[in-house]
Amino acid sequence: MKSRLNLVIRQKIFGVLFIAAAVLLGVLMFYYIHAIKSDTTENRHMQQLVIASRDIDAGMVLEKDMLEAQHVPQAVFSDRAIKDAEEIIGKEVSRHIHKGEIIYAEHVAGYQERSFSGLSSHIPRGMRAVTMPVTFYGSEGLLQVGESVDLISTYYSQEHGDMVAITILEQKEVILIGTRSEDHQQAGLLAAEGIRNEAVSQNLLTVTLYLSPAEAETVFQAAQRGIINIAICPYRPFNY
Repeated sequence: MKSRLNLVIRQKIFGVLFIAAAVLLGVLMFYYIHAIKSDTTENRHMQQLVIASRDIDAGMVLEKDMLEAQHVPQAVFSDRAIKDAEEIIGKEVSRHIHKGEIIYAEHVAGYQERSFSGLSSHIPRGMRAVTMPVTFYGSEGLLQVGESVDLISTYYSQEHGDMVAITILEQKEVILIGTRSEDHQQAGLLAAEGIRNEAVSQNLLTVTLYLSPAEAETVFQAAQRGIINIAICPYRPFNY
């Protein structure tokens, strides 16, 4: 009888200990999962960036020991911030960078972002990629990307009462070529004056060139005034 009683007591003790252990394990699991969620939520709003580990003077070449990674809240930096130190090691600094300062693309001479490969990442500094409608009477195979062309503005001059043709830009590289349009009408004053030329409308296409801001203004003014024709020039290499 006594042995049976001792067995019951031991079973109850083991049962209580098992329940206590289960409760303790549940509490630990709760705090563990909560900590993981908190860390995940916090990291979701943080981004690893490259900062200067020391003062770096303009003209210095970046070395690994000049840089360090740091997690920074996403709200305090722009997309131009450098995220991978390997992308800029060996490149020259274009201005003084203070210790602890986030390093941006404009701080590094010759840096080209790997994360973006759109047209704007290829435009030479100081230039603009300008797309415009032009008239080209030759077959499509004659005009290719990389050709050098002159832009000739043709419009109706009220002062002279006749058509006028003026070369507005010379030897510009063709970057992209659009498709021909069969249903465009002439733009600007030609259409306003009621002048129609089906040959022009059937030979319109779009081309993209690298132009300076002032040249871009000239082109758009010419496009509003009349039409722009292109003439292919002798080939020349372009070094922007």
